Amino acid sequence: EGGEGRTARSKLWTPAVSGRVRLEADRFTFGGFIWSGVAAEAAFSPGLTLVTVTEGEVCGVSTPGFIRAARGEVELSFSPVADNRELDPSIGCVAGGERLATGLLDLAGVLSSKGRAGELLKNAAGNVTLSAEDGRIYRFGALGKVLALLNVTEFFKGKFPDLAKEGFSYRSMKASLELKDGRLLLTEGLLDSASMEMAAAGEIDLLKREMEIKLLAAPLRSVDFIIKRLPVMGEILGGQLVTIPMRVSGPFDDPKVTYLSPKDIGSRLFGIMKRTLKAPLRIIEPVIPGRKEK
Repeated sequence: EGGEGRTARSKLWTPAVSGRVRLEADRFTFGGFIWSGVAAEAAFSPGLTLVTVTEGEVCGVSTPGFIRAARGEVELSFSPVADNRELDPSIGCVAGGERLATGLLDLAGVLSSKGRAGELLKNAAGNVTLSAEDGRIYRFGALGKVLALLNVTEFFKGKFPDLAKEGFSYRSMKASLELKDGRLLLTEGLLDSASMEMAAAGEIDLLKREMEIKLLAAPLRSVDFIIKRLPVMGEILGGQLVTIPMRVSGPFDDPKVTYLSPKDIGSRLFGIMKRTLKAPLRIIEPVIPGRKEK
């Protein structure tokens, strides 16, 4: 956008008048986000505009907060919250798809930023915790690739469903996220299902649209299968739960999933999984048919 466009927009946000206006709108767009059911109050004074949003939703998540514009800069702060909301419309809105996942969503957090319009994402900061319960995951690129890779290993062959056809049933999903310098840090992610437990941690670069996430997967139903197929493993495991270390990396729309060496998983992620399962763990490197590696 040229200098004249920036100047015109700055004057719109910071008019040389004073006043206060109550706003109601079925739909309101700002910074690429679309609010629905908006109720707000705008206060104007020379060089300053303050918009306080009391009601409004983005992707089914309530977002009370404010937008403040002064001296060519914009400051904003919002406290997103969702309480027992349907997950599918929200995740479909964010990810741009339909029938991605079902369940009931709870979410809370604080997000803020300050700077010129083009700097808001880079300068964004805050934290969000979210959880979903009792649903199915149908299309979620990274998880689909994780299950596909587990399905071709010698130990777990054919143990997990085709997401697009059957979906993956889960009891709960939880994530703690921190936003900083255009990066979304996954400090702790957990997936609990009848067939598998999974813990994850890593980083998502919102500016480059890339991710680097490490995870541990514990396919619970496969332990007996392993012991029956390879009885010696029963003696080696000694009551420990099998966990598989993996990495999800690359662009949002086509991440790559690979196995990790147990030594690369890190103590923090191991601690998350151990705390979640409350059981002794054994990290193994699975065998893929056709490969010579042990």
